[in-house]
Amino acid sequence: MAESTLSPSQQIPEEGGGEIFPLLALPVDVLVNIFSKLDAKSMAMTELVSGAFRSRHPGSGMRIMEQAAREAFERRYGPRQNASWRDPSWKKLLYYEDSGVGFDVELGEREGFAFEKHENSNRLKQVKLVGLGPKMLVSDLSSHQQNIMRWRLRVKGNTAVEFGVVPVALQERKKALHKCLAETDNVLCVGFCSQITVGSQLPFRCPVVKGTIVEITINKGKAEFIVLNPSDGWDVRWENDRRVHSQYRGPGEIKFIQEFSHSFDVKLALTAWAKADFDVLHTTYCKPTPVTPSKEDKIEAVMNNNPGPQNLDNPPLPSYDNQDEMM
Repeated sequence: MAESTLSPSQQIPEEGGGEIFPLLALPVDVLVNIFSKLDAKSMAMTELVSGAFRSRHPGSGMRIMEQAAREAFERRYGPRQNASWRDPSWKKLLYYEDSGVGFDVELGEREGFAFEKHENSNRLKQVKLVGLGPKMLVSDLSSHQQNIMRWRLRVKGNTAVEFGVVPVALQERKKALHKCLAETDNVLCVGFCSQITVGSQLPFRCPVVKGTIVEITINKGKAEFIVLNPSDGWDVRWENDRRVHSQYRGPGEIKFIQEFSHSFDVKLALTAWAKADFDVLHTTYCKPTPVTPSKEDKIEAVMNNNPGPQNLDNPPLPSYDNQDEMM
């Protein structure tokens, strides 16, 4: 079937009865605006409904749904970022960007991590480690809760860092990533450490300088890593038990993939040491730490015949399916 290109005010030609697709009576630019409100999966499914939705946009020459995905991406996340494992469609870019996950704030705060939000927003801006390391920070979701999970962080502080995945069962062990071979009995060892990290059991060692951007994505038993190093960065290495600084002259971009059993329930993880500081470049929000009622509150609830939450030790968290509720 030949693809058609429409003028901005032209209606999309209907396939069969127009009663089934009343949207087709709208001008193409109005349709693009409507479709740009959808998520990437819904866009892909809409394309399968009718060949009319695969017509070309008159301005960009892209398919209608691709144009909608591009507008949605740029409206939500700004201009396209350089780091990408491949050169996918705009729908896939949108899908990957929407797969960004947050951090286990409650566990992270216990370990000494501090979380900073954007002004007048609940969106996370920065993560810092207050105190000494090694300390581990994990994602709020696991691979059994969400198929694709993604972090994109900029290293600003101490460049002794590690990135990878750890089993959910070991998320509270601060060396689960750093000593992955010992902690998992050689079963799971996925990730990399920076060139100055000492004692790591992770299989890869990559140059990391201040300003390095690290992107990690896991999808069905596959971990994809992208490390982007700035050309004006300063390298740090150990010589005679001393840190030596020199201008970074290594590769600007490093990419690699590791595979593991997709049956493992894992979380994204990073290990950090004193003065670690990260800019959060993917979109994620700071969920409030659940408040556990005190013993006095529990007694008062019983005395007033008000049992409160079904489980007073673990009160239910609010739902954040709608991002507008998180702002």
